[in-house]
Order: sequence, then structure tokens, then C-alpha cells
Amino acid sequence: MGCTGSKSNSSKTYRQEADAYAQRKENGFKDPGLQQVMASAKRHKKQLRHVPDPDLQRKEKRAKLKANTTKQRAQQPHGTNSGDAGLTGGLTQDTLQRQRNKLKHVR
Repeated sequence: MGCTGSKSNSSKTYRQEADAYAQRKENGFKDPGLQQVMASAKRHKKQLRHVPDPDLQRKEKRAKLKANTTKQRAQQPHGTNSGDAGLTGGLTQDTLQRQRNKLKHVR
């Protein structure tokens, strides 16, 4: 009695192991938990907002500013001073004087 019952149990176990092996082989022996995590990561990555490379943006901005300044210098007549610092971005004598006049005077 005990011998026949154990044989059917072991054959069930072997059958289950064989089915599990066949399933793993069909999936390429990949870990199902890992595959689930990878699929989840792909979904989340699609939902993220794409941000361009900051270094590339900085270089493009510098190139654009350089092109604009050379274009402005080419359009500006030589030897004229418009009262502002021009393309350098600094203060001229006139703008400095105007800014100083706006300050409160302490006595």
C-alpha cells in the first residue's frame, strides 16, 4: 500500500517539475520576476519627461549668442557710441550716473 502511493506522488512531482522546466525553456530560462520588473521599468521610462543634455544646450546657447553678437556688430556703424555698453553688457558713464542718481542719499 505505501509503495504504490509514493510512486504516484513522485510521478506527479516529476510531471510538475517537467512542466515547470518546459515553461522555463519556452521563456528562454529568464527569471519571471526580473522580466516583470524590466517591463515595469520600460513603462515608467516612457512616462518620464525627456530632458536634453545640459552641456549640449549650453554649447548651443553660446554659439547662438556668438552669432547674434557678430551679426549686431556687423549692423552697427563703426565709431558710434549709443550710450549703453553695447555688446559687452557693462555700464557706461551715462548709465552709471543714472543708477547712482536713483539711490537714496544718506546724510
